[in-house]
Amino acid sequence: MPTRRDLDLASLGNILGSLSLIEVIDGGADYVLRVFGTDLAEVSGVELTGRSIRLMPEPRSVAINLALFGGVVAARLPTRVWRPRFLHGTSRVDRMHSEICLVLPFSENGHDVDRLLTHSDLLAAATPNDGVVELPLDHTPR
Repeated sequence: MPTRRDLDLASLGNILGSLSLIEVIDGGADYVLRVFGTDLAEVSGVELTGRSIRLMPEPRSVAINLALFGGVVAARLPTRVWRPRFLHGTSRVDRMHSEICLVLPFSENGHDVDRLLTHSDLLAAATPNDGVVELPLDHTPR
């Protein structure tokens, strides 16, 4: 499993705005967004850098992220999902879209996941039944 030092954010260029770097707290008891991409903040209508995911304004997002991140920490493997995305802000209150989200685990000691990197690709359509759909790493829904 790669370490955080193996990640060169500068090399990711034009996708930096859609990335989040998340610190895993106490083996997954909580998750703190150390970096919340500018594109994500703009679309979401909220800036979450430095905040726990438990402080997200949408309870459904908190539940989805706790389950998703907990699964990645437990399995210690990358995952890719199609999930609901709840947008906020004065012009976006409770508008729902979806996103393809890739979650990559990182570990300083080679075993315990202590960081997660996510990439979110926003879609204009909702997910089926407002649920989370696990995807193979090489599949995109149409």
